[in-house]
Amino acid sequence: MLLAGLFAYGYVRAATPRFVFEDTLGVAPGPNVSNINSKVFWFADEGSTYLRFEADAATFHALVPAGLPHVSDLEYANKRWQGNEAGPAWWTYTFPPDAEIHLLTTEAGQGKRFASEMTLMVYVPREHLVYYHYEGID
Repeated sequence: MLLAGLFAYGYVRAATPRFVFEDTLGVAPGPNVSNINSKVFWFADEGSTYLRFEADAATFHALVPAGLPHVSDLEYANKRWQGNEAGPAWWTYTFPPDAEIHLLTTEAGQGKRFASEMTLMVYVPREHLVYYHYEGID
């Protein structure tokens, strides 16, 4: 019974965008965050989290994880990181030139939760949209 309860709790959190936001970014969505979309997939040796939400620039900057470096459009294009899947219908890997892109990829064996990881967080100022994607694989 306890195991079923824990499974249900985890499922509800993974299926509820505000909980995915909180579990992923470490804080509950504040008043400057709206229209949160999320998709979570974790199984065996692979996991991914997608988030998209509306926020102002100050909120975005407060949410960028420590150690997630800003990269130029050219660096982002050169990494050609597109993930293992296209992502949800509301997701994109193509961002306008004025987007602020933060990206960290690890070499095999250097990840914190998985052997190889990628974290991407992008702010599109014209639309006040934030995109976040984490993917890990062993």
